[in-house]
Amino acid sequence: MNNITLKEYQQKITDKIFERADEFLKNFDGASFKKILFRAPTGSGKTVMMSAIIERLAIESQENLAFVWISKGVLAQQSKESLEENIGGGAVTMSFLEDILDNEIKENEVLFINWEQIFSKAGKDNPDKDIKKGDPINKFMKDNEYDRNLRKFCEIAQGEGRKLVLIVDESHLNVTENTIQIIEEIIKPALQIDLTATPKNGGGYAFGDREGEFVDLQTVKDAQVIKKEVIINPEILEKDLKSEKSGDQIIFEEALKRRVQLEKLYQKECSKVRPLVLVQLPNESEKMSSLDKDKKAWVEEFLDDRGFNYANKNLARWLSGDEKENLEDIKNFDSQVDFLIFKQVVATGWDCPRAHILVKFRQTNSEIFEIQTVGRIMRMPEFHHYNEEALNRAYVYANLEEIKIEEDALEYLKVRKAERIQDYENLDLPSVYLMRGEYNDLMLDYRKYFFTEFMEKIGGKLDEKEAKKNSMLLRKYQSADGSSLIFDGNRIEERIIVDGLVRDIDSENQDILADEKNKVKVDDEEIERKFISFLKKNCGEFQQARSFDKIRVAIYQTFDRYLDNKNLDKAVVQKIVLKNQGFFQSVIAESVKKYAEHRNKVAKKYKEIPAWNVPIEDYYAKNTIMAEYKKCVMAPVYVSPKWKTEIGFIENYLSNNERISWWFKNGDARNEIYFGVPYLDEKEKSATFYPDFVVRYKDGRTGIFDTEGRSEE
Repeated sequence: MNNITLKEYQQKITDKIFERADEFLKNFDGASFKKILFRAPTGSGKTVMMSAIIERLAIESQENLAFVWISKGVLAQQSKESLEENIGGGAVTMSFLEDILDNEIKENEVLFINWEQIFSKAGKDNPDKDIKKGDPINKFMKDNEYDRNLRKFCEIAQGEGRKLVLIVDESHLNVTENTIQIIEEIIKPALQIDLTATPKNGGGYAFGDREGEFVDLQTVKDAQVIKKEVIINPEILEKDLKSEKSGDQIIFEEALKRRVQLEKLYQKECSKVRPLVLVQLPNESEKMSSLDKDKKAWVEEFLDDRGFNYANKNLARWLSGDEKENLEDIKNFDSQVDFLIFKQVVATGWDCPRAHILVKFRQTNSEIFEIQTVGRIMRMPEFHHYNEEALNRAYVYANLEEIKIEEDALEYLKVRKAERIQDYENLDLPSVYLMRGEYNDLMLDYRKYFFTEFMEKIGGKLDEKEAKKNSMLLRKYQSADGSSLIFDGNRIEERIIVDGLVRDIDSENQDILADEKNKVKVDDEEIERKFISFLKKNCGEFQQARSFDKIRVAIYQTFDRYLDNKNLDKAVVQKIVLKNQGFFQSVIAESVKKYAEHRNKVAKKYKEIPAWNVPIEDYYAKNTIMAEYKKCVMAPVYVSPKWKTEIGFIENYLSNNERISWWFKNGDARNEIYFGVPYLDEKEKSATFYPDFVVRYKDGRTGIFDTEGRSEE
């Protein structure tokens, strides 16, 4: 891809979905289409992964394809911008309805449709309700004398033999009984891909709804893409609760203190990230109600008293309509904006990885925590977890009497705090934490090896200021046999058989060869395929499908940065590479070899923890329950109803055993605050085993127990 590098789990699932999608498209009978569920947790990078799938289908599939991407509200614009950033400038083009040329969706074009703009005013937030009202309001949904409408765009594309791939973003919101009618009667896709973290409908998928066919939450946490957990209202003191302060004031003051703490911890980590606080106003209605305005004024006054305001550029707002301020650089890690006041418009799809704290106010209707809102503060800004554990958690401060958490958000939100008992004596057990080992891929840091090898080969310097000189050296370069490189970026030709004759169809070993003089121009799409094929063949020991793109990016950036060719079309670069395959093959082979040597040297994966102890505090999910079990080192005791075997072990052995001083239920997530034991798995690869229990006996012994049968005392 042009501008992104996929994580291991992202590459795995995109490989699977691409292969199945390509298979379904090849076998499409023109009538019944297959559906794929692309299910991945909020914060896992669904749009990035979908970009990769679209690009691979556009480049690698033999089918004539176009794409229709339906979203809701501002998410349509955000998705288009994301795809343009990820894969723009290549084989794929992006358009809205008004951008369509010649009344057809062109090959490898992605048409973005805002579902809300198609149907009438009655239920802007509810496509199903809109359609029940009847008439479309968007001119591109109505018949007109110019045939410029969605139905005609699709019909003409399909008449050209083009198969439409429909991507339904946030499908749990956008697929209803009535919107299905539009899909089946107007769009008529050859394949539908439902993109969501929270699937709602009852199946019917050819791929994606079975174990191993989707991305699970723990995998994304392990990849350090999102934070480990979300904590609600931590460490609010009893004296504050009994004071004359309002609930809003208490939670806001706590949020301010937390932001200051996090900023100092980022500085301690030598990071430029400045944490952002999201302040969500009550969402009583789409327009600003009097309650909204009162709360907004209160928030602005509260912050202004502490030096945060629009004039100082450290306060921003994103409300209904055009009421936006100080949003220009808000996504930058070093942005001076510390607080953003927003409504529900930000909850779905908006991405600002430095957002770390969410403040929510009480509203009149019941409060439900939706995972899309929580997702705004779940992302890790620099795609790795930090040594300071507080930076690996997201924080919600909410003036709410009761919080109802959607089932899909339960794993994210931890609202119950337990603390280690006061008379705990340190165990200092040796423990390990398995750091993420990279997949067998070339990663983005491969580029510097390519840059270095390229410059060494031509005698140039790895310095952008030397770009013109490097370009001259490249043109003067001669191979061992004295031949120079070819810089003609014009047509590439290949031989073609003309007037071939088979005299005996049953005769074996006939070779019918093209004459050297009979050549045809290779079109740009075929050149790109040949270019990618060349790159894949030269990935060395690394996985081709996930590595060729790193070589492609390295080549493009070499021309762009170090050869004074900033505006050189990528198609021209591809032709230069294909006309000088020996030279580039040599550079790639040597740089890949050196990169492999580097990777092997830094392959240590374990972080050793020489003196592990029970954590001072731990947080438990909303779906855990408080229990009265004795001898637990954490108080209060929280257990999950899912712990069937573990609860039996607690009740039958731990809780009433007079030989035991205390016991600790070890975490089952891969987290360095829990006790880990190293081992080699069945493939002889390093892994970490997290036993269920650590037990301290009165005679000084320590027991490590696992309820699945692997236990030792």
